[in-house]
Amino acid sequence: MKSNTFLAMLIVLTSLLSTLSLAKADEQNVFFGVNYSIQVYSNDTLDSTYTPTVALMRLGVDVVDAFGFEARYGFSVTADSQTESNNTVELTNTAMMGLYAKPRFMITSTAGIYGLVGVTSYDLNLQSNKTLVSHFKKDSSSVSLGLGLESRIKKTFLLNAEFVMYSIKSDEVLSGIELGGAFLF
Repeated sequence: MKSNTFLAMLIVLTSLLSTLSLAKADEQNVFFGVNYSIQVYSNDTLDSTYTPTVALMRLGVDVVDAFGFEARYGFSVTADSQTESNNTVELTNTAMMGLYAKPRFMITSTAGIYGLVGVTSYDLNLQSNKTLVSHFKKDSSSVSLGLGLESRIKKTFLLNAEFVMYSIKSDEVLSGIELGGAFLF
C-alpha cells in the first residue's frame, strides 16, 4: 500500500512539475508559499486530543482561473504534550507530504474561495516521558479535503486561510487550521 501511494504521489508530482513548466510558458500563475498549520490529532488509542504545529511549503500552478494543482511538504514547528495515565505524552508531526487538486471560485477579481482534494502522507512521533513510544508513518487511504479563502494583495503576492481534513477515518482524525502567503511567478 505504501509503495503504491508513493508511486501515485511521484506520478502526480511529475505531472505537476510538467504542468508548471507549461504554465510558465503560457504565463499562467505558478506559486510558491508557506502555511502555518495548527493541527488537531486524535485517535481511539489516545485519551487526549493533540495540537502540534507544522510549517507547510506549497508549490502549485493555477491551470485556469477556476482550477489548479498544489504539492505540499511540511515539517514540525512545535509538539503538543498532554498527561495520560500519569505520564507526559508528547505528539509531534515530524513530516507531511501531499498532492491536491484545487478548484476555485473567484468572488471578486482579487479574492476567492477554493477547495482542496487530494492525498496526504504524514509521520507522527509519540513520546512518553521523553522516551520514544511510537513512530508511525501514515498514508492517508481516505481523501484529504479542505476549504479556504485567498486574497491577492499585490500582483505577485496572495494571502490565504484554510481548514483541511488531512485524515478522515473512523478511528483517527488529523485536521489543520492554516494561515499563509504565496508569491506568484
